[in-house]
Amino acid sequence: MSSLNEEQTDTMRWRRSSPDHHSNLSVRRCSCAGHKIDESEKEKAMHSDKDISRFSEISPRTAVIVAGLGLFMMTILAFFANFFLFSNLIVPGDAKTTSVHIMASGELLRIGISCFLVVALLDVVVAWALYVLLQPVNKHLSLLAAWFRVVYAAIFATALNNLLSVLQLLTGADSFKVFATNQVHAQVMVFLSAFQSGWDIGLVLFGLHLLVLGSLVFKSGYIPRWLGVLLTISSVGYLVDGFGKFLLPDYHLAMTLFTGWGELFLMFWLLWRAMKGFDKRRFPGAAVALDGRAHREGDEKEKGGPNESHSLHTLWTTRSSSAQRGAKTCSQEQ
Repeated sequence: MSSLNEEQTDTMRWRRSSPDHHSNLSVRRCSCAGHKIDESEKEKAMHSDKDISRFSEISPRTAVIVAGLGLFMMTILAFFANFFLFSNLIVPGDAKTTSVHIMASGELLRIGISCFLVVALLDVVVAWALYVLLQPVNKHLSLLAAWFRVVYAAIFATALNNLLSVLQLLTGADSFKVFATNQVHAQVMVFLSAFQSGWDIGLVLFGLHLLVLGSLVFKSGYIPRWLGVLLTISSVGYLVDGFGKFLLPDYHLAMTLFTGWGELFLMFWLLWRAMKGFDKRRFPGAAVALDGRAHREGDEKEKGGPNESHSLHTLWTTRSSSAQRGAKTCSQEQ
């Protein structure tokens, strides 16, 4: 009996020392490692599929609708505040009359400030919508254009603080106790000029936004090129007027009155495209964003479960058998 045990022990030692045994162990370890790698790749692919699912919620038509309606509301509010409110309150070069108008109709100035604040908020929304619409052309340039517009909106919203200072100065009880009437009127004009200067600084960044936006529109292929040309011309007008006011004290040109129609035409095109619908075949690099959710919903109805991408399905099917064998081998070895 002892001799039999010794023979079995020698046989086990020989098998363990043999190269085939070591190769089998390495194969088992590799299969276990491969199983772990397959699991990690599967998890990464699932997270990627979830990200695609989230992106597919934002279609080009949604971006077109948001951008078009945002620009339309901004146009209405800015036009109303400029030509129906501020034009009736502010008399250029006449501090006394301007102060009297604001003191008599301070609520109009408050409404105008509120309109401009909504315009600044809508600028951020429009920047996001245009980024979504144009990122298939060039994601980095689209992001740059969006940031130019967001920073412009922040500068414009900050400049509105000067208009609030005008209200506080004219409606505050202590203003006329501390300063003479002429001094108060002069400070009113200083705050109004500061608001305009802050807005002019922001418009330089807005001109850079239009410059990048025009380049993206021109290269897109799914937005008319002439809109890109008009946006580029508009950007030149904003840049020339902005730097002209800073560099030339007697600068009185207003090039934007002649060149600043590009964004208005873009707004009309976006509204028209929102009503007509967006041609998916002309939207490059966004097949998943356009049709991903529809394909997933159709596959879920057919298969009764969540759809997987083709690459993920191929990865799982080609490696499933080896992964299962590796898992079984690992469990047997343990």
